[in-house]
Amino acid sequence: MSFQRHRAGTTRRSLTFRLALGLTLWGLCGPDAQAGRGKKGSVPEPAPVVEAPPPPVIPEPIPLFDSPLPADVGALPDGLANLSAQGCNACHYQSHDSWAQSTHATGHTTPAFTEALREVGTPACQVCHLPLSAQHVEIVAFDAEDVNRPLHEENPEYQASLHTEGVTCAACHVRNGTVVAAEPPTGQAPHPVGWSPELRASSFCGTCHQLTWPGANQPLYDTFGEWQRSPQGVAGITCQDCHMGPGASGTHDGSNHVFDAARGRALSVLVDIPATILVRGGDPLVGEIILQNTGAGHAWPTGSPFRGVRLDIFLETLIDGKVTRAAVQTLHLARELEEEPPFASVGDTRLSAGEERRIPWSGSLKHDAAAGPWFLVVTTTATVRGTPQEGEVVHRRIPVGVE
Repeated sequence: MSFQRHRAGTTRRSLTFRLALGLTLWGLCGPDAQAGRGKKGSVPEPAPVVEAPPPPVIPEPIPLFDSPLPADVGALPDGLANLSAQGCNACHYQSHDSWAQSTHATGHTTPAFTEALREVGTPACQVCHLPLSAQHVEIVAFDAEDVNRPLHEENPEYQASLHTEGVTCAACHVRNGTVVAAEPPTGQAPHPVGWSPELRASSFCGTCHQLTWPGANQPLYDTFGEWQRSPQGVAGITCQDCHMGPGASGTHDGSNHVFDAARGRALSVLVDIPATILVRGGDPLVGEIILQNTGAGHAWPTGSPFRGVRLDIFLETLIDGKVTRAAVQTLHLARELEEEPPFASVGDTRLSAGEERRIPWSGSLKHDAAAGPWFLVVTTTATVRGTPQEGEVVHRRIPVGVE
């Protein structure tokens, strides 16, 4: 009995094992698995190939100043009503409004330019301050290319409105029926759009901000040359990087056309004195005023050779509404030129890019001077041919104790 029960149990276990094995093989080799395996020798279909879009076609850049100034910009672009900055104002109002505050817009009427024009006695300077041929009542040529022998001819293309706009939009942004941008066009516009990398290059600014008078020993205008020799120029920091900073949006979107040239930003004025106590009737207070060109990528000041900056150092107090000054010391930072063409340079006291200059100063007060409060004051004032202009460029005040 026991033997038969044992065989019966063994048989049942064997049947159970065979059943499990059969189910396993069915799962591996059954119809669903066979269907998924596909036909003998077949491979999975490859994924479809997505071709990359062709690169955008970049038009050829447009040359901007490939002929002498004043420029004839050619045909008016389709969709542009006129060459005046007024015609750009509706769409490009941020650029227009910043340009309207700039010396590009007003440079042909400034005291510095008026004085320079009177000094040189030739209309040659006007070709940069009024760079479009349509801005000139007369077309001026020069006999044998001598700037002192102008030949005048009536200009039938003269436009009085353009004459009032100085370096207007079209001077840099319109050529032969096309509006020129600094980058290749990517969107739509109601007028033809081209581009020129010159608009982002310092050499573009050098077209007008560099001028050598025939026969001169140095350039009359050397701002571009000064930049080339500066740390900024060596580092590749362009004129546009500094003078066309963030626009109204806070980014360098090209809308800022104020061409900011606030001279006070480029100058550090440091006072080095051993103490700030001055005894009336006693020994003078001795120290140094340190000037550093810490911001301009060119000389400070630069531009017109007839422009300069007057530096004044003095002690000052205000008693009963009356200003009293003492120990006044003055220094002029400017170029010194000969009076007649070719205006050879005979001296230059300006600060070159990155230069530091230490100016000795001493100040004393008489024994009966007011008790104060007194201040050591350093100011700089713009000049034209040595004559101070309105408004100070820099004003620094250091309190000084008086005993």
